[in-house]
Amino acid sequence: LSVVSSVKLDANTTNYQGVVAWNAAGAELATGDTLTFTLKGTSDKEIGQLKAFIVDNSEAAGWWSVISSYVETGFGTDDSNAIEGSFSVTLTGDPSSTDSAASKLSLFMDLVGDEETASADNAPTITLTEFTVTIE
Repeated sequence: LSVVSSVKLDANTTNYQGVVAWNAAGAELATGDTLTFTLKGTSDKEIGQLKAFIVDNSEAAGWWSVISSYVETGFGTDDSNAIEGSFSVTLTGDPSSTDSAASKLSLFMDLVGDEETASADNAPTITLTEFTVTIE
């Protein structure tokens, strides 16, 4: 599965977060599946340690049900705004359906530098030029 996308991370009180709907093909997913994401792109602003998880963002799941482990992606660990590499998450719950809303990739990061609260002015936009997913 391959997607090219731009993700604007929204400012919450204590972090920045955005979601990517990647399962347009309707792959059937289940507890225990491992999803390996390979991303390449850039951020328009400094990013802190970028973390990820899978969320069921559907009405059937009450709009927000985390269905995977949380992982550190390894992106944002240096002074570069580059995003390039792979990371894996394991599903700890079943998506409510095969609809793309039921298995969105959520990317989030903590505050950067000396920020005390997240602000819309500092919210990064991540532009992905490559996005692939392998399901095992």
